[in-house]
Amino acid sequence: MTQELPLVGGIEAGGTKFVCAIGYGPGRILARERFPTDASGRPRSTVEACLDWFAREQARLGQRIAAVGIGSFGPVDLTTATIAATPKPGWAGFPLGKAFADALGVPMGFDTDVNAAALGEHRWGAGQGLGTVVYLTIGTGVGGGAVIDGRILHGAVHPEMGHFLIPPAGTDGFAGNCPFHGPCWEGLCSGPALAKRWGMPADQLPANHPAWAIAAEEIARGLYALRCVLSPQRIILGGSVPKGGQLGGPGFFALINAALERIDRGYLAPIPGLVVPPALGDDAGALGCFVLAQDALQAP
Repeated sequence: MTQELPLVGGIEAGGTKFVCAIGYGPGRILARERFPTDASGRPRSTVEACLDWFAREQARLGQRIAAVGIGSFGPVDLTTATIAATPKPGWAGFPLGKAFADALGVPMGFDTDVNAAALGEHRWGAGQGLGTVVYLTIGTGVGGGAVIDGRILHGAVHPEMGHFLIPPAGTDGFAGNCPFHGPCWEGLCSGPALAKRWGMPADQLPANHPAWAIAAEEIARGLYALRCVLSPQRIILGGSVPKGGQLGGPGFFALINAALERIDRGYLAPIPGLVVPPALGDDAGALGCFVLAQDALQAP
């Protein structure tokens, strides 16, 4: 029962915003706030704003958190809880985990933001009870996490699903938006890539805009590669792009499923409900950070 869980904090450290939360689990988020991710080369300003908020909210609630979980934009070094290579000014090499753990003085769980969301959806959302689940976010960037037999897939570092190369579907010669790889999955399908390619943000694209058919095809090509490699029982698509702009979420998922069927050509057995939106909605990341915090309390 959620009442038996410890009070914990969560920090969903995204590329454009940090979402801070305090609570127990689904339906029991007691406090939540968001702060812009610093883009001026002063990452500690974002950390300090978050820490001030935690101090105020713990005083208001009359309770202290027992642990904190951090799900960070990547890539990250999981052994040192630091940000790795990133074009965001000042963030490369920043010791994000230590900055929060030292100040809050509690056990800390640290992982990527998408791995945290995957954990949240596996424990409480659309991946409950399933052995292999992939969570993918398509928004500021493209990133994914996989839970296999209840454990997050890490490997040598952590998966960077958004940066493998896929065949572009458009004939416009778009060179991609990724500063590292150009037309990788993120470079073609992220929110900034769609805005650069079509001259307007994804949430403003009309339902009948050709961007949606091309984006659905390119996203489905990446999803099909994940299906062939990991054989997930469910793929959960979060982030701003799957909300479909003026097309809407149901219309977007219909395009994705049609493209997947077309790509597969009857090769793999169909899995009903394979690709779905997050059951936890926009709370998937924050709740996943709660899971990281709760697991940190159980660590030896």
